[in-house]
Amino acid sequence: MKFIATILSAALLLATTHARASTNFQGAAIYLPINASPGLQQAAADLRDYLQKLTGDTLTVKSVADTTGIPVDVPSFVLGELAIASGLSVPATEYGVDGFAYDVSGKLVRMAGESSAATHFAVADFLERQGVRWFTPGPFGEDVPRRDTLWLPDAPVRQVPSFLARNPGYNGGQPAGNTVTDKKEFDLWCLRNKVGGDVILYSGHAWESVLAASGGRAKLFAEHPDWFGLVNGQRVQNQLNLTHPAVVDLFAKHYREKLAGKPHDVRALLSISPDDGLVRDESPASREFISRNDLTFSQLPDVSDLVLQFCSAVQDKVTAEYPNVRLSVYVYSNHQAGPRKVKLSHNLLPVFAPLNFDRYHAVGDPRSPTRSMLERTVDRVASQGMTFGWYDYSFLCPDSLMPFTRLHMVGSDLPKLYAKGCRYYVIETAKNWPNYLPDYFLMAKLLWNVNTDQRALLDEFYPRYFGAATQPMHAYLDELSAAYQAVPFSAGNKEFVGTVFTSQRLASLRKLMNRAVALAKTDKILAHRVGLFERVLAQGERFMAMREAINRFDFAAAQRLNEEILHSWDEALVYDPLTTSEFLKKAWYNPYYGDHVATVAGWMRDATILHRFPDEWPAYFDFTDTGELEGAMGDETPLFGFMKLKTYSACLAEQGWERYRGPIWYRQTFPPLRVPAGKKAALLIAGADCQTQAWVDGQLVGEQDASNFGPLLFEIPTLDPARAQHTVTLRIVNYTKGGSANELGTGGLLRPVAIIAR
Repeated sequence: MKFIATILSAALLLATTHARASTNFQGAAIYLPINASPGLQQAAADLRDYLQKLTGDTLTVKSVADTTGIPVDVPSFVLGELAIASGLSVPATEYGVDGFAYDVSGKLVRMAGESSAATHFAVADFLERQGVRWFTPGPFGEDVPRRDTLWLPDAPVRQVPSFLARNPGYNGGQPAGNTVTDKKEFDLWCLRNKVGGDVILYSGHAWESVLAASGGRAKLFAEHPDWFGLVNGQRVQNQLNLTHPAVVDLFAKHYREKLAGKPHDVRALLSISPDDGLVRDESPASREFISRNDLTFSQLPDVSDLVLQFCSAVQDKVTAEYPNVRLSVYVYSNHQAGPRKVKLSHNLLPVFAPLNFDRYHAVGDPRSPTRSMLERTVDRVASQGMTFGWYDYSFLCPDSLMPFTRLHMVGSDLPKLYAKGCRYYVIETAKNWPNYLPDYFLMAKLLWNVNTDQRALLDEFYPRYFGAATQPMHAYLDELSAAYQAVPFSAGNKEFVGTVFTSQRLASLRKLMNRAVALAKTDKILAHRVGLFERVLAQGERFMAMREAINRFDFAAAQRLNEEILHSWDEALVYDPLTTSEFLKKAWYNPYYGDHVATVAGWMRDATILHRFPDEWPAYFDFTDTGELEGAMGDETPLFGFMKLKTYSACLAEQGWERYRGPIWYRQTFPPLRVPAGKKAALLIAGADCQTQAWVDGQLVGEQDASNFGPLLFEIPTLDPARAQHTVTLRIVNYTKGGSANELGTGGLLRPVAIIAR
C-alpha cells in the first residue's frame, strides 16, 4: 500500500489543508490502548475496513499499553489516548466531547478526539478526504472509490462543530420494526457523518416525572391544592400554579437533588419542558402572563410568558449552585410564541418544537404565514442574546408514504437559525430514506460546519449517488422541492397532498422516474438506489388513486388500493430493510387511512347508497360557539345562507381558513328516500375532524368523536314520509375535548357523506 500525498477532488475538503510528501506505509498497523472503549474499537474498525476498500490492502488493529509499544520505524495509525499521549493536541469544546484533531508526526498518523465518538469523527473526516461517502445506512448507501494514493495532511487538522448538539434519532423503536441492526447501522451513519455523539439535548416532557419524584400529583394536590392551576374557577390536578413560589422551589429542589454529588462546575442539560398537551392556569398572579393571542390555536390563550417566567425562576435557583447547568424547555403547544414581556434566565435553553407550524416551507418563507410567524418567535428569543435549541420533524406524519423532500428547508433553515443563536438541534426521524435524500446528507454536513458549500456538496452528491441516472433524478427532486415550496398557504399533513400531487405533476414525476430507472438498470447499486425512490413514487400514485376512489364513494376500489399499499409496503421492507420503515405504516398510515378505508368498506359491503351529498355544503363558522342557542339545527334558520364550504376536495387551509379553531355547522337537504325492506337508513360520514353532532330534520341522531379523521355512522330512526324534503345538519369542532388540535389547517368534513341503507 502506498500512502502518497495527493489532494483529491471532493466537495467537502478544505482547500487550506495541504498534502505531505509521499510515504510508504508497508506493514502499517492501527494502534489502540489496551481496554479501549467499544466506541474507539469501532472507530479503528472503520479505519481498517475502509482503508482496505480504498486500497485493497489489509491493516491489523493492535492494542498496546502505551506509546512505547508502537514501533517508530514503521508508519502507523495511532488512535485515541495513545495519540494524545504522543503529543497530539485536541481542540476543546463546551461539553468536552466533540473536538478532534489528526496529523502526521514522523511516521505516525495520529487521530484523537475529546471522546471516542470524536475520535470516530476524526477517522471519518480522514476517510472523507480520501473520497469515501456515506449517503444512507447500509452497503447500498456508501460510495468508496479505489485509490492508489492517499491524502495526508502536512499540517494538523483540528475541528469543532458549529452545532453543539446534533441529534437525529429513529422513531418507534423495536416495537415498530426498527431492529437492533437498524439502530446500529443508523448510529454508524451518524458517527461517519459527524452527527450524534455525546451531547444529548434532553428536552422531553418532564413535569410529570418531577411531581412523581415528590410523591405524585394526587398526594401533592391533596396536601397543597393551591400549588395547582386554576381553570374555570376550580383548582385542577392536571395543571400547575406557575406563579406559586412553592412550586418553583419544588422544581428547583428536584434538579438540585439530581445533581447532588456532582462538582458545582459540571456542565449538563436537563429538561424542564411541560408535559404534552395544553398548559392552563388562571391563578390571579398568573393572569398577567397570559395573552389571548395564541399563534396557531385561535380558541386558546397563549401562556408562553407564563411558562417561561416559571422555568426562568427555577433556572435561576439551579444556576446559583450549578452555574453551568442548563434547563431546556419546549417552545410548543400553546406556549409557542416565545417571550413577549418576560426576561429569560441567561442559562435557560428554549427549544423550539414547531409542530404546529407549516411543515412545507422554510422558516420565514413569505408564502407561509405561520412560518413567517415562527421566525418572529425565534427573533424574540434571539433579541435577548440567548442561544436556543430546535426540535424538528423529518416526516409529515400521516402522509409519510408520499414522495417528500426537505432540501429547500434544510438548506435555508440551518444557516438562518444558526445566525440567530441556535446551537442545539434534534430531529425526529423515521426509517424513510428515499424521502431524506439529499437533504439528510446536507443536514449532517451543515450541523458540523454551517458554512459548508451547499452547491458544491450537492453537485457532488447527484453523480456520486445516482450515476447514469443523475439528470432525471436531479430533475425529479428539484420538481418535488419546487412543488412543496409553491403551496400558497401554511400546510403540513396528508390533507394537502392533492394540492402538491396534481395529476399533471404525478405524470411529470413518473416520466422522470421511468427515465431514471431505464438509465440505472445495468448497474446493480444504481438500480437499487433509484428503485428506492421509484417505490415511494408508486406508493404515492396508489395513495392518490385511493383518495380519488374515496371521494367518489367507491370504497370497494379504495379497499383494493389500500391492500395494494400495505402489500407494497411489506415488499419494500424486504427490498431494503435498512431504509424503509414499518413504523410509518403502523403509527401513521393505518390509523389515519388504512383502517378507515377498511372500516367503511365493511359498512358498505351489504349496504345500498340512497343519497350522496355533494362536495360543497352551505356552512356557518360559529366563532362565538352559540349556534345551538341560535337554533342552527332547526330547519328554517337563516345561518346557512351566506357561505358554502368545500369538503373532500379542499381543506380549510386551501379555502383561507387555516387558523380557524372552533365549531363549523353544515346543512344539506335531501329528497324523500325509499328504504329497502329489512334495512335501516344511516348517515355515513367517511371522515371528519373531529367532534361531531348530527341532526336529521331537526332531531339529534347522534354524536361521536372521529378518531384520527375517521369515519362516523349515525342510524336514522325515522324519516317522515310526508316531508317534501329532509335536512341533515352537522356541527363539527376541529379540536379534541381537551382542546388540542388534530392537525394543521383542517376541520369539519374531510370525506364524502351519504345516506345509506344497511
